[in-house]
Amino acid sequence: MKKLSIIASGAVASIFMLGSTMVAEAQEQQQQPSPDQQMPATPEGSTVDVDQEELERFANAFLAVQEIQDQSRQEMAEAIEQEGLTIEEYNQMFRQQQQPEAAESEMSPEQQEQFQQADARIDEIEQEAQTEIENAITGEGIELERFEQLWVAIQQDPELQQEVQQILQN
Repeated sequence: MKKLSIIASGAVASIFMLGSTMVAEAQEQQQQPSPDQQMPATPEGSTVDVDQEELERFANAFLAVQEIQDQSRQEMAEAIEQEGLTIEEYNQMFRQQQQPEAAESEMSPEQQEQFQQADARIDEIEQEAQTEIENAITGEGIELERFEQLWVAIQQDPELQQEVQQILQN
């Protein structure tokens, strides 16, 4: 399927996939500091000041983004299937479209039409999702740029990762 070109698309999958990895890495960093290590595991320049309330708003926005993306993926799958294609067929056709050396003659005119219709609907779904995601983030009182700053900080700071996970689990 097409990648969603939306703010925080990586955030959704990454925070949960990093779950146990984050905890293990944080514990490993705490257990194995080098003797000459004077800087914290996270460089000072990469952290941002964030209070508990802002972290909770981030987590709420994150959950909303995840829900929107899940719904969008479902709608995309349905759009593909409504055109008479499987997701695998669509993906293969999409890859063919992305490779200039790929001969378009490998697709029948009917398949090309099915692909174009599904692709147009996917573009619409992506645009709708982009707007919904931006609204969900700003609806939590966070500017889009700040959301991205927090996301970067959370990726780089195991303690923040744990705090966000705890908020999300409650």
